Amino acid sequence: MYATILNNSSNSYGVELATVAGCNTTQACTFSYVMGYSPTAAPTLTGSQVPLSNGTTAYFTPPLCGGAGCSDSTLLFKIGSNVYGVGIKGGSVTQTIDLANSMAQF
Repeated sequence: MYATILNNSSNSYGVELATVAGCNTTQACTFSYVMGYSPTAAPTLTGSQVPLSNGTTAYFTPPLCGGAGCSDSTLLFKIGSNVYGVGIKGGSVTQTIDLANSMAQF
């Protein structure tokens, strides 16, 4: 696995895990990602509500599959005023929750 910083600004960050270096979010090689947003850059929390291990409500959006493969499942959650998220290519709700729960303690 290769980790690539996708963006790192005062308002957000994103890190991609991919099977090849320099994947740049190409669907064929991206495996997962983590992201964080300040209140001014945060996306809207949409999707099915699911609980994280610390009791935080997260919002899951399943992947879309067909044709050449599957898109990413995503999970967004708010801690304080910041929004964090994870995504897994074709990930199930359980896999995506497990990734969120494995992040640094929040």
